[in-house]
Amino acid sequence: MDNNRLAELTEVFRSRFNTSPEMVARAPGRVDLMGSHTDYNEGYVLTMPLDLDTWILFSRREDGESEVMSLDLGEKGTFPVDSPWNSNQPVWLQYVSGVAQVLKDDGFDVPGVNCLIHTTLPIGGGLSSSASLECAAAVMFQHARGFRLERKDMALVCQRAENGFVGMPCGILDQYTSVFGKEGGAILLDCRELSHVQVSLPAEVQPVICDTRAPHLLVDSEYEKRRNQCFKGADVIRRSYPVVKTLRDVTPEFVESAKQDLSDESYKRCSFIVRENIRVLEAASELHA
Repeated sequence: MDNNRLAELTEVFRSRFNTSPEMVARAPGRVDLMGSHTDYNEGYVLTMPLDLDTWILFSRREDGESEVMSLDLGEKGTFPVDSPWNSNQPVWLQYVSGVAQVLKDDGFDVPGVNCLIHTTLPIGGGLSSSASLECAAAVMFQHARGFRLERKDMALVCQRAENGFVGMPCGILDQYTSVFGKEGGAILLDCRELSHVQVSLPAEVQPVICDTRAPHLLVDSEYEKRRNQCFKGADVIRRSYPVVKTLRDVTPEFVESAKQDLSDESYKRCSFIVRENIRVLEAASELHA
């Protein structure tokens, strides 16, 4: 964000809250280079952060309330710090209050804040605007109260907020990338071990993101259905191969041997995930070569 834009947002904050922001929290969105639906199957993803991100200007308040304004949506909302989340809040606000609720449930003292949210990410564009908002909110609450989470713990807090309060059973991919991604490179994420290695992109490689004009709304999509089909497929394969915990442990040969016991949909899901994990590792190896 350039200084002129930050100055404009600061003026909006002052006019809305009658005070100056104390700090700005920021978290980027992400795009997957390879590894679709592999994260909740404890597989591998090749992912990278974007130069599009979410900014939260904030100041502390001492009255036990938080007031949140979304500049891009033109909406505002409030929540009490003693019970931040409730299901009647608009979804965009639940990403913030859900993070506050998880932190509170974990024993952290969550302060009241005034905050102004602005994002350069397209909302519903499949670039993790929600995870970006969650991670920026987690940074905000830490700085507002003066505690610090390890990065991995912060990603897990944000994932729990989305799973438990927003109602989206996502894997760790989005939040992990937002927390650990570095400018100019990708990461090979191991979703079982919650570890990664940095992967450099050759100078001649330029990722291109195309806008299909189709909104990406996971909460209202078939995401959970596909997730369940993967889990059911792993359960079937495990009957013959007890070593299998998730599709991470499955080989193409395992899938083929269990084909007659799988539904057509589960067979397709399992085949894709198993081969997608292989493709991710091969791609990362080529980029390292």
